[in-house]
Amino acid sequence: IYRALPVDPKQARRRRAEQARAAAKSRQAGA
Repeated sequence: IYRALPVDPKQARRRRAEQARAAAKSRQAGA
C-alpha cells in the first residue's frame, strides 16, 4: 500500500537500511 503523503528521504533511507539488515540476517540464518 503506497501512501499519498510525502515521505522524507531520511526516513525512507532508514527503512531501506532496516530492510537490508533484516534480509541479510534471514539470508545468514538460511545459509
